[in-house]
Amino acid sequence: DFNHQLDFLGYELLNREVRPDGEIQLLTYWRPRQVILDPLRIFVHVLDAHSAVVSGQDVLDMLPWDWQAGDVYVQLHRLPIASETAVGEYWLELGLYRTNDLQRWPIYDGEAAVADRLLLQTVEVNNLAQ
Repeated sequence: DFNHQLDFLGYELLNREVRPDGEIQLLTYWRPRQVILDPLRIFVHVLDAHSAVVSGQDVLDMLPWDWQAGDVYVQLHRLPIASETAVGEYWLELGLYRTNDLQRWPIYDGEAAVADRLLLQTVEVNNLAQ
């Protein structure tokens, strides 16, 4: 529940393993509860073991005020992995922010705001990936 306006329905990681100089592809699924007037972006980051961002993408391919309550929206995220990225395991994180003031939308569990990002799962950077 993002800001009591948008439900995160889940995600599909299209490739859990990637080579350096490759690309992670992630689908995210969303359902608005109402018309959303905030100018938004979805951020997805690839984090190393120290929570430093090694790759990321901020995108929203459709204006949120064009969404209809109850519809399901799917966003494709493409996260490039630099050729110098070390082999290892990395976390994916996801969240939303307003582009006009860069404020992240809170994530609610019931009535309590619990976070401003979600950790999804790990991905593996290795030289064996296709």
